[in-house]
Amino acid sequence: MRRLFSGGHRAGFSMIEIIVVIAIATILMGVVSVTLRRGREEQAVRREAQLLTLDIRKAQALAASSAEIQGVVPFGYGVVVSDDPGGGANTQTTLFADLDNDMTYSETAGEFVDSRTFRSEVRAQNAQIFECSMPLCDLGSPPSTITNADTLTFFFCPPNPNTFLYDETTGIGSRGSNCKTAGSTVLPAVRISLVRGAASRTVLVNAVGAVFIEE
Repeated sequence: MRRLFSGGHRAGFSMIEIIVVIAIATILMGVVSVTLRRGREEQAVRREAQLLTLDIRKAQALAASSAEIQGVVPFGYGVVVSDDPGGGANTQTTLFADLDNDMTYSETAGEFVDSRTFRSEVRAQNAQIFECSMPLCDLGSPPSTITNADTLTFFFCPPNPNTFLYDETTGIGSRGSNCKTAGSTVLPAVRISLVRGAASRTVLVNAVGAVFIEE
């Protein structure tokens, strides 16, 4: 009887040890899963931030070189960043050539050049246009927010190229009726937060068109 009881006691301890090992393994697997997911989110957000800066710089380069489209030199080039907060559509960038001299994108006017849809569930959120009093715009601590924007346009007039940043929905920002008359005493800067899950990156664009990724 003593031997049976003793064996049962040892078996009981073995079962407890097994349960403890399983519990620890489950916790470790959960930690690894969260770490891997966060790593994928960080990678996806970093990639989209880099691609967004390339989209903007491509428009700048096309404007600076006065690249032709449909056999003519457009009045400028721009990028529209369309966000759909809370909606089902993904954030999209549209590169366009201004053929009708109004600094806005018109698909019916044949101004479409290229487009790209953000991947991996990365969304552009909290896009903000700032007012700047200094020529280069201090993006670290801008003095005041003009607007939170859902549809931002980055437009570049050749040959410099001069930079104009505005929200098409509200009309707030720096934009004239065309490149010849465009001008503003208010210099804007833009901050766009790209988000996926707990990961985020911020793309900054200042009044002279310099593009940065905030780490």
